[in-house]
Amino acid sequence: MSDSGISVRPDGAAGPKPAIEVPFSPMRWKFAFSSLTVHFVAACRRPVSREAFLALVGNFVRLAPRLRLSVSGDRNGHRDPGCISIDADGRASGFDQVCEYSEVPEFRPGLAGHLESMPDIYEDASLPGFRARGETCESPDASGTHSLLSMTLAHTLFDGADLARTLSGQPAAYPGEDDVTGAQPMSFARNAALWLAAVPMALGYLLIASRETRSTGDFRFAALSIDTPAVEAAARRHQVGAPALLLALVLRGLLLGPKGEGSAKAIYMRIPRQRFRGQEDRFLHARTELLKFGGTPDLARFIASVAGLLRRRGFGATSMPFLTSRMLAVVRKLHQAAPWLVPRPFKGYAPADIIFSYVPPLDPSGPFSEFSDAVMFGGTCTGTTPSCIVMPGPRATTLTFWIEKEQLDERLERLTGLFEQEGMAVTRWS
Repeated sequence: MSDSGISVRPDGAAGPKPAIEVPFSPMRWKFAFSSLTVHFVAACRRPVSREAFLALVGNFVRLAPRLRLSVSGDRNGHRDPGCISIDADGRASGFDQVCEYSEVPEFRPGLAGHLESMPDIYEDASLPGFRARGETCESPDASGTHSLLSMTLAHTLFDGADLARTLSGQPAAYPGEDDVTGAQPMSFARNAALWLAAVPMALGYLLIASRETRSTGDFRFAALSIDTPAVEAAARRHQVGAPALLLALVLRGLLLGPKGEGSAKAIYMRIPRQRFRGQEDRFLHARTELLKFGGTPDLARFIASVAGLLRRRGFGATSMPFLTSRMLAVVRKLHQAAPWLVPRPFKGYAPADIIFSYVPPLDPSGPFSEFSDAVMFGGTCTGTTPSCIVMPGPRATTLTFWIEKEQLDERLERLTGLFEQEGMAVTRWS
């Protein structure tokens, strides 16, 4: 498929070619080692032509020029394979090997076909670290979808905050652009204490990961959508934020007992549009917290308790990101010295029942106005750890799960019942 001369908006003319970036930070090394990909899918209510689809991809690359890079053969950095170029007038070309577009009589298998892990993105260093796919149907399907457009990207190149900025027509904020003015350097004592804790933590982590019996084949993607105004109304009624409300309902519907009994551990990922001051890994926006939630039969009390814990722990500057970074640095050194010490399940293991990520609200505009009334989904194949990525859009808020196939329908039915109990009608997409 040739796309030479695709025009994109000239208001963000490209700078010089991105340089090779080596080595990866410990977290980005983990992403590459695990072949971690992220997905963006838009279900559009209008037909999107091939030319319009390629222009949308071109604008993504113009605003996030790191997407031109590939993962280096040793999985320790990025290189520019020279496949994609953006000239001084903002014209992008070179998408013939990474874009696929087709006109179809009906969507088969629908959204599920756009949510597929693509580890080969990390295998071929001669191609950029993303793939784009567009499908347009002559008439809309039952949900009103005329076109399905998707991008699957190496997580080492892109995250949820980059998506929020890009869709609003702003350049993705890359290292060197974030403000760390006034960040306090870490004291020698704290740094030493973190390293001392990281070594036994890494060994324990590898030992526990080696006992993982599940495989990625036991999991699949599932996606739900809810009207955004209904989510906001339910959150106001409970006097909590939308992230706390949705996390509480997901925990109650999928992980706790039928009557709310038991407990669950979640890795809660806060993803702001701007990076945290003093963040050691300047590529990543997210700050993570490992939180344990105790169940209760009263749903309103449980929602309030989840919101309270997030206020106390989920938004502060704690040691967990810094300790995790050092733990992964230890694992990386062990893998370099003796690869057999790092078991295969390490790639997809996390010490939690679920990873919950809440992407900043999406406000498509400028070159992405096409998505203003689309239902937008984001997903990540997180190995043998369930995950949920929430994407709040103008029209709909979506929840995309990577979850075990066993009892999936029963668990999603329970979750859907909770949403409907709270006045939120749910559409299941996959």
